[in-house]
Amino acid sequence: LMAMAKNGERNNTLNRAAFRIGQLAAAGEVKEAALYELARVAEWTGLDRDEIAVTIKSAYESGLRKPWVR
Repeated sequence: LMAMAKNGERNNTLNRAAFRIGQLAAAGEVKEAALYELARVAEWTGLDRDEIAVTIKSAYESGLRKPWVR
């Protein structure tokens, strides 16, 4: 998903993915380490490291507050 995001959609895609990882982490379905891979791919798409860090932190923390439910 992140790797296929087009210019102008990348930050929004990163935000949605980090939020979902937060939800899944809160539910015990995925490890926080998934964020490192997400950040690596986001950087590969051309996003700035600082922008990536801020977006992931905010979205992940929001996701943690709303755990995923099956």
